[in-house]
Amino acid sequence: MREVIQEVSTHEVINQKSIEAIFLSIIKFQTSISNQCRRSYEAFTPQIETIFKKELEAFFSEWAQKQWHNQNKSEIEVFAVMLSWALYGAVMHWMQNQTVKPEDYVKQLMPLIKNKVTMD
Repeated sequence: MREVIQEVSTHEVINQKSIEAIFLSIIKFQTSISNQCRRSYEAFTPQIETIFKKELEAFFSEWAQKQWHNQNKSEIEVFAVMLSWALYGAVMHWMQNQTVKPEDYVKQLMPLIKNKVTMD
């Protein structure tokens, strides 16, 4: 999980490239722990989800405050929550379905996310 957090922290702005990289990093982590021990993975999924969403929310909130300093704090907080939950939810959806490569899946998501990332 440190690798995911490290990957997240290497980005300084919220954009398509950073969102795609974070998505793929989470997929890599989830796949790795799922393959190592399926039973433990399933048992700890709720805790993993909570940690990931909180960490992502904190990063997105920090980045958004720097990137869109004219937005009020409550709008940024809502944006950070929505993006972190949506991204984690998309990861879990991909993990359960895996009908396309993760790189293709995240590219399908980007038009939906991009409209929310371009806050004015």
